[in-house]
Amino acid sequence: MFTQTRIINHPGEAHAPLATGWMYEFLIAGNGEFVHAERPGLKAVIPNGSSNRPDLPHIEPYVRVDQKYPDWMMDEILKMARKRGEFEYLFALQPDSIMVPAQEATAGTVRPINPYDVIMASTLCELHSHHRMDARFSPTDDKEETGFRIYAVIGRIYTEPEIRVRVGIYGNMWEIPASTVFQSLGPFKDALR
Repeated sequence: MFTQTRIINHPGEAHAPLATGWMYEFLIAGNGEFVHAERPGLKAVIPNGSSNRPDLPHIEPYVRVDQKYPDWMMDEILKMARKRGEFEYLFALQPDSIMVPAQEATAGTVRPINPYDVIMASTLCELHSHHRMDARFSPTDDKEETGFRIYAVIGRIYTEPEIRVRVGIYGNMWEIPASTVFQSLGPFKDALR
């Protein structure tokens, strides 16, 4: 079973655990349609469309991580990305470590050689670099980032390092402040506009 649709009759229902066996669900509330998913370490209800249902209560979207990534991580990611030269770099962030999966990279793309390996399958946050470009999600990113996890991109790493973060629920995306998942941004500024 992959998905179900649930109509919200009380705002607290949006925080109810996902029914056993479902990967994600669509929620219909007075202020729109939302996507809800849960996995160890991450829970999210994100916007997925608008609707006008005055007979239903409004709910607030949210993203909750059990553990934010530590302060030292952003400094280390910047050092590693700069050492990479002009090729993009892919990181799989664990709560206490930075993993680097086997990857194919160019100056404009990066992807894991095996997206189903243990590192990529278990990661909660996938971060990649755009080096000299702005921290923004490209159309290629939109096509490739189809799991349920946090996705982050860093850019302008040699001049004014910036980061942009979003949560993805099987192709449904919602940008969030980087502080939602990182204790500190270190040398980066949040590019969320």
